Amino acid sequence: MDQGFEIDLEEADKAARYPGGSLAQAAELLRAPLSSLIINETFVQPGKLDEADRLMTTYPAWCAAIGQRLEQGCEVLDANAAALREIIALYRRVDGQG
Repeated sequence: MDQGFEIDLEEADKAARYPGGSLAQAAELLRAPLSSLIINETFVQPGKLDEADRLMTTYPAWCAAIGQRLEQGCEVLDANAAALREIIALYRRVDGQG
């Protein structure tokens, strides 16, 4: 008969731990390029090229969009890690471990 599910609290703690857990590390890795993406870099060159002008108007918007997506992904990872920490604490209280 199915008794529910089991969780390895030590393994879950490795993922949820802050700082140093795998979820926190993943969020840090995703955040690393954000400052470079969000900075409005330009490709100023002598002369004028229509293609370069179009790129200069499109590139910053593309970088901002990618940056927003990365930040949203990091927020989701952070929220999952926080929820997992709460679940771990609850299981430990129920088991009399904490």
